[in-house]
Amino acid sequence: MRDQIPRPPGPEWGALEAYRRRRRDFLGLLTEVAAAHPRVAYVRLLNKSVYFVNDPELVREVLVAKSHSVRKGRGFDRLELFLGAGLLTIEGELHRRHRRVLQPAFHRDRIRQYGDLMVAATQRLPWTDGGRVDVTDEMARLTLSIVTEALFGADLAAEEMSEARLALDGFVASFGNAQVSRTVLSRLSGQARRRSIRSRDRFDQLATRLLQRRRGTGTGTGTGTGSDFLSTLLESGLPAAEILGEARTFVTAGHETTANVLVWAIWLLDRHPEVAGRLHAEVDALPAPPTAGDYPRLPYTRAVAAEVLRLYPSVYVIPRRALTELTVDGWLVPAGDRIITSPYVCHRDPRWWGGDAAEFRPRRWLDAAGRFGEQNPGQPRAAYFPFGTGPRVCIGEPFAWLELVLVLATLARQWRPVIEHDPRPQPSVTLRPDGPVLARLRRRTVSDHAVLS
Repeated sequence: MRDQIPRPPGPEWGALEAYRRRRRDFLGLLTEVAAAHPRVAYVRLLNKSVYFVNDPELVREVLVAKSHSVRKGRGFDRLELFLGAGLLTIEGELHRRHRRVLQPAFHRDRIRQYGDLMVAATQRLPWTDGGRVDVTDEMARLTLSIVTEALFGADLAAEEMSEARLALDGFVASFGNAQVSRTVLSRLSGQARRRSIRSRDRFDQLATRLLQRRRGTGTGTGTGTGSDFLSTLLESGLPAAEILGEARTFVTAGHETTANVLVWAIWLLDRHPEVAGRLHAEVDALPAPPTAGDYPRLPYTRAVAAEVLRLYPSVYVIPRRALTELTVDGWLVPAGDRIITSPYVCHRDPRWWGGDAAEFRPRRWLDAAGRFGEQNPGQPRAAYFPFGTGPRVCIGEPFAWLELVLVLATLARQWRPVIEHDPRPQPSVTLRPDGPVLARLRRRTVSDHAVLS
């Protein structure tokens, strides 16, 4: 009966051709399908029925208006191997309860308190003029340091930082393999599963030590004296397994996604010296290194961050599965079928972003007076959703915005990394560069500012 249901138009690929295209260039596949079917398309991927939604109106229909009729896609089931019961993986009332418990840790006033440590961590980067670094590795270390100190109140020792990196990198690598070969190469998929479990266990040992360390200080034990994320967790009354799940979730999400965006930003700034020059002029006008209080005075830096998130959103695709039978744009979607939306594709669609949709142009986010605004480009709602939308919008979005802006501003006051090659986006858990991004470090001087501005 399911085969007789009318489906939206879509590419007429066989299962093998669709699999090959997905493996060869998944982002290209999505872009090609969206160009040919600008509202909704039907695709068979990995022998599954997939409705690919490409119009902002329909994105809001699926992720907001009908959010109660869908649940996360299969990819989140594999995420759960590592993350456990965290906001990214849980559903329904459990998700709502966790969000209510954790929301105070992300109140705007508390987020501002993290600004100084974000700047301080960036200033501690052990960079030297003329040195050569892998920007991917450097930003990963930086964001891991920031998220652990900001969210858990713990400055990791060097050996603990290495432990966390090993756990997170092992998880990302295993998930990438599982995505590519979940059904065709079941043996490899089993190996990926075991790697995820080993990575989770390694992380849990470290997180448990952090929890015990905090309990030993007398904070986060129900007294209401703690003010950071870990104290919020310890005072929440959540079971121990759910506390560990949220710890995994926030370290992973707060580290991996922001690190990727910073790498893309550094590369794009190097390739667009006129943009870098304007950014340098803005941060050089500050009397001292930036603080959270300077955030409103950095509209162009915010525009740069917004434009990087537009072109290279870490969350490049949002999968859902129909819980019950529903309709999308008049088409019947049977229960169990998949629905996907792609921020990467919507963010580059000329219908919403004009003829320069593929170009890096931060100026689009500023009005005539130079003020930043997310609606300044004139795009419709849900044409820009780098942090998702609806009830599952990322709870850490304010933290991420502050971190991106302050880290970029702090780096720009001192450094001009010269990138040695152009990275390509690799869709895995997040939208990562496809390998190391090597850069030669150059310390900025007054003459640099004069030339670039």
